[in-house]
Formats: sequence, C-alpha cells, structure tokens
Amino acid sequence: MFELVAESVGKHIIGSLVKRSGQFLSESSGRIAIIAQSGTYLRYSRIRVSCSELLRLHRNERFVLVRNAKRPEQFGPIGGVVRRYAAEGVDEDLYLKFGFESETAEGEEKYDLRGFLTGRKLRSFLVWYEKEENRERTCMHRELREEMAECSIDLAIPPNIGFRTVKTVYEGPFFDARTGRHQFRHFRVVEPDMRPEGSRLFWQNFAAMIEGNPSITWATSREIQAGRTRSGERIGNHACFLFQNRRMGDEPPAFRKVSNVS
Repeated sequence: MFELVAESVGKHIIGSLVKRSGQFLSESSGRIAIIAQSGTYLRYSRIRVSCSELLRLHRNERFVLVRNAKRPEQFGPIGGVVRRYAAEGVDEDLYLKFGFESETAEGEEKYDLRGFLTGRKLRSFLVWYEKEENRERTCMHRELREEMAECSIDLAIPPNIGFRTVKTVYEGPFFDARTGRHQFRHFRVVEPDMRPEGSRLFWQNFAAMIEGNPSITWATSREIQAGRTRSGERIGNHACFLFQNRRMGDEPPAFRKVSNVS
C-alpha cells in the first residue's frame, strides 16, 4: 500500500502543522513573485502558461512513475493538464477576460489550460483558476483512467474516488532560451484520499497490479534528480515536483502528437 502525507486526521499533527505552514509560506512567496514579475517588466510579454496536476504515489522511499505516452522514451508521474469546460462561451470568456489563446486548436486537447496570454493578465487568470469555475476541479479522475488504459490495468475506478492536495508549485515566469519565450507553470501535487468508501481497496488492488508492469517503474528521489533509474530508464524532470519545489536539468522537449486511447 502507498504511504500518504495525510494518512489520518490527527496523526503526526505537530509535524503536519509545521509542514503546512512552510508550504503556505512557499506558495505565498510564489504568488508574490508572480505578481511582481507579471505586473512590471513582463507586463506586455507573451507568456506560455499551463496548469497541471501530478499524482504522488510513494512507498519505501520510492515513487510510482508511468511511461509517458507523448514522450514514450521517459517515465513520469501520473497526471496531466487541467481542462476548461467545453460549454458554449467559456473559450470566448477566457479570451475576453485574459486574452487566453489555447496552444492547440484541434481535438480534446483544445480544452487544455495550456496556452498563451500577456503578463499583465497572468495574476487575474490565476485568481480565476483557483476559484475552480468553468474548469475541471481536478483532472486526476480523467488522467488516472487514461493512463491505466495505456498501461493495460483493468481495474474499475470507484465513482467517488478522491484526492488531497499535498502542495502547489509555481514555476516561473522564466525565459526559456530553447523556445525563445517566457513560461509559467502551475502544478498541484495530490495524493489519494482514503476516506471515501471503496478507495482504500482500489488503491490496494492498484498497488498489486502495477508490480511487474513494463509501463510502470519505481524510482527514488535520488534517481529522479539524476534523471534515470538504476536500470537506465529515463525520468522526466517534472517528477522532481513530487518531493521538491523545483525541477532539475534542462527544459523537456515538445510533446509528440499521439492518437487518443479508445
């Protein structure tokens, strides 16, 4: 079974309070830096933004990583980009309020909250995002279902399965010399919530079924920082956010276009 940051209410309460206080200060500092940069010298700069979630599954100092369908040469955490709702008017509203333009114009990915806006709109966009309106409250149900299918894991997901926030990481804004543009990324790291009925049994079965699966590997924090497992498998540097607030190494290459899993 997996080890959780918040296994039960009241457990290790002092350590939890200290951890949460540090997390709050870190996140507040991130918000202040974003406001300062986007409101001053990046005010009229075009910034690529993305809002994503990563699932932290951890046991015996090792993290669960899956083969990335869009970058099949490497492994990374279960997760992906949060999507806005497809309801009429949402896309237009995002453009009118924030000048947000989606990076992809075709398929389901056109709803991804991955796109472009100007620096002066970044703060108000984040305020909208954190209100959880006209978007998925979490993408993890969808991402878990898709990645289980890609890994050939045949296991029914309970309808009431839940996730708890471990931390939020703000990366940037920063200038990416490889692409010649500014980037900003919002990561929410989550873990399973064992309280809903059926959740604990699901994750027990999931942990048993991933053993020996060629599309899944386990890696220590040291291996993740090094970018490779002991057996030589490459690890995406965004996996560092599972246990720290910055990535190691160079910017990742662009995604490969892949067909949807049926």
